[in-house]
Amino acid sequence: QSSSEDSAVSSSSSEWESWQTPTSLFKDTVFIGDSITLKLRYYTEQHREAQPDFLDNAQFLVSGALGSGNALWELSKESVHPSFMGQKMLLEDAVAASGAQKVFVMLGINDTGLYGQEQSAQNLMELTTWIVEGSPDCTIYIQSVTPMLQGKEMKELNIATIQEYNALVENWCQEQGYSYLDIYTLLADEEGFLYPEYCSDPTGAEAQGIHLTDEACQVWLTYLCDFLTAEQEAV
Repeated sequence: QSSSEDSAVSSSSSEWESWQTPTSLFKDTVFIGDSITLKLRYYTEQHREAQPDFLDNAQFLVSGALGSGNALWELSKESVHPSFMGQKMLLEDAVAASGAQKVFVMLGINDTGLYGQEQSAQNLMELTTWIVEGSPDCTIYIQSVTPMLQGKEMKELNIATIQEYNALVENWCQEQGYSYLDIYTLLADEEGFLYPEYCSDPTGAEAQGIHLTDEACQVWLTYLCDFLTAEQEAV
């Protein structure tokens, strides 16, 4: 690398290390998701090494292959339910056990190819209902599925199917009074694809073009901070 490139890398690293969030915003929060949110957990754990109260006491219920569909399955050795306190649990039970007051859900990218957009949205609706029944005092925040890199689209999973799924979920959130957070638009370019600088798996044998970089996680969390701050000030 040239000296200018070294300087840019150093500046970027320093930016990640110094970035902080208003910790109280994420008190008693749990994030539910698949490998997209798993990256956010890794990002949070990395920051907590230097800043132990990063995102306050926020917890993560994540599994790489998780979807709303398989989250509705019964517990078994083969099921992909996340673990809480070292024990695999149904999501509604894990949320209740966590004592979370704020529940951020992002699921769907593992569903649309299996169930189609409408059934995937129905699965999310059913799962959310179960979570609310188990934790009636919690506040639900439904996050959109994030975009994918141009050139990585497949027949059943592409920006059109993702956008259709997101639209169904957004309409349902409006009907039910849940907050819908449009993370898709936040990370998408003018054509609707994931910005290349936000993609951590653009090339290679396992490249899916859907997973996020640290920079994308920072943009994501900044958006959540702004949303929660505005929500708090409106009360």
